[in-house]
Amino acid sequence: MPFSIDFPVNSLGFLGIVDGQLLLIFYKNLKSQKGEQTD
Repeated sequence: MPFSIDFPVNSLGFLGIVDGQLLLIFYKNLKSQKGEQTD
């Protein structure tokens, strides 16, 4: 992704953390909806 070079390092790190948290929450919700109880 060439556009990432235009962002400051702090913004990239922050976005990476936020994306990671959102993906983790989405993944947990998806598994809980399916009734799976594995961490």
